[in-house]
Amino acid sequence: IFGDLSNPESKVSRLIRQRGGFQPLSEDNTEPSVYYIE
Repeated sequence: IFGDLSNPESKVSRLIRQRGGFQPLSEDNTEPSVYYIE
């Protein structure tokens, strides 16, 4: 799914809020723009 994470009303923003999600390699300060939704 693709969407605008800066828009709190977008489908992708709602899914990440509701289902949770994580960014791969975020602990390495890579600032990824990919989220995995659980």
